[in-house]
Amino acid sequence: MVGYEDVIDAVRERLGGAGVEEAREAVARAVGGLVLWLPREERPALADALPPLLRPAGVEDAGVAGGDAPAFVRFVAGREGREPERVRYEVQAVLSALATLEPAVTARLRRLLPEDFAELFIAPGGGPPPDLAAAAGVPPAELTDDDVRALLRRLPAWTGDRRRLTREVGPPDYLAEQLLDRLRRLEQQSNRRAVVTGQPDGSYRIEVWTHSEDQVTDLDVPFVLAVEDLIDDVLGERRPTRTGAGRLRVIRRGPWVQATQQCRWTPGSALSAPEPGGLAR
Repeated sequence: MVGYEDVIDAVRERLGGAGVEEAREAVARAVGGLVLWLPREERPALADALPPLLRPAGVEDAGVAGGDAPAFVRFVAGREGREPERVRYEVQAVLSALATLEPAVTARLRRLLPEDFAELFIAPGGGPPPDLAAAAGVPPAELTDDDVRALLRRLPAWTGDRRRLTREVGPPDYLAEQLLDRLRRLEQQSNRRAVVTGQPDGSYRIEVWTHSEDQVTDLDVPFVLAVEDLIDDVLGERRPTRTGAGRLRVIRRGPWVQATQQCRWTPGSALSAPEPGGLAR
C-alpha cells in the first residue's frame, strides 16, 4: 500500500502544483467513480492499494455501473455538477499517479475496464482543460460532417473528420523548440489540449479533439484556428496578393484575428515590415 503523502504529491504534480485539498478531492472523485465500474468482488483490491484516508466508503455493495471512458467521465462529472473536461483532467492525474505508484494493481484494473480507459491512465498534458462555469450543465456541441468540411476549407493544411482534427508540420530544427514551446503556452492560455506526436522523419503530428466527448466539438474550433495562426507565425508564412502595380497587400494571420496591411513594394525588392501605425518604408 502506498502512503497518503505519496499519492497526494503525485496528483498535485500532475495537476500543475494544485493544493493538497484540491488533490484529495480529485482522488475522491476519481476513485469513488472508478470503484463503481468494477465488479463487487474486485473492489477490495483497489481499496487495499490506497491509504485509509483515500479509500472510498460505503460502496462495497453498490450497483455496478458500466460504459466506455467518456461515459465514465460524464458520470463522475454529473455526480457533483462539474464540467467533464476538467473532470477528465483530474481523472488522468489520479489514475496515472496510481499507475506509477501501484503498477500491479493498475494492470489488474486495466484488464477489468473497457479498452478505451487506457488513455485515462496517461498523465494529462497542456494545462487544465477549460473551466466552463458560465456554461455549467451545457455539454459541448458536436460538429456535423458539414461543420467539419467547412472548417477544413478554412484550414487547408489540416485533415480530419468528426473524431479528430490533424495537422502535420515539419519545422526546421532551429524552430522546432520554439514551435512546441509556444504551443504549450497556447494550451495553457486557452485551456485546451493538442496531442503532439513526433514522427520518424522529424516532423510532428498535431491532433485536436474534445477528450471528454472523444470527438470534435465546438470547443475545438477557435483552438485549431489559434494553433494554425501560431504555426504560421513561427514559420513566418505570409500570404501575399498583388493588388496593383507597385502595391502588395499582405494578409498575416495573428492570434485569433486576421489583419490586412497595405505596404509599398517595388518589384524585385524585399518587403520591409511596417512601422507601428504607419506604412512600410
